[in-house]
Amino acid sequence: MSEANKSMLFQTLDAEVLELLQPAPTKTLSEDLSKVQAMLLYQIIRLFYGGMKERLLAEQQANLLKAWGLQLIQRVDVELPNPQSTWEDWILAESSRRTVILAFMIYGMYSLINHGFCLERSTLGILPVSTRPDFWNSRALYEEHHRQAKTMKYIEYSDHWLASPPRSVEPFQKLLLVACKGLDQVEARSPPS
Repeated sequence: MSEANKSMLFQTLDAEVLELLQPAPTKTLSEDLSKVQAMLLYQIIRLFYGGMKERLLAEQQANLLKAWGLQLIQRVDVELPNPQSTWEDWILAESSRRTVILAFMIYGMYSLINHGFCLERSTLGILPVSTRPDFWNSRALYEEHHRQAKTMKYIEYSDHWLASPPRSVEPFQKLLLVACKGLDQVEARSPPS
């Protein structure tokens, strides 16, 4: 991004966000997930690459994005069987959970930078996390062990991991754990690469 195209980029982002904010007829779960993911990406760009105006807009829309995320998690709980009957359903549920956690983590990190503390800590602590991140990369593993597809609260998940670290750590799992426990603790308990 250069100064020459920065203005055009943020004008385009503003137009995209305005389109996302328009009321729309009932959408499918995957369409709502896409909407939340797009808004999250736009807010990341605004918060960390924008100027004061863009950051202010992202701050003003923070509660909206977080509300959309929490509604998405509720829809997953209501609309998808538990445990999910197919790997595709599990991937949709897990994508939704991961997107919402990232949204709260981004705003939490932003509040750490600006205020010195994480305003999102209490909500992050209760968000659902899959106990089997290894299903993400393996349909066969999911199909064989899908009855083990459970979730737990993020804070319980990180405490459980700290008490008994697994033999391997998935990349998303590492992101979750480093954010909560710190890089030193995660590296000390992680298996060698």
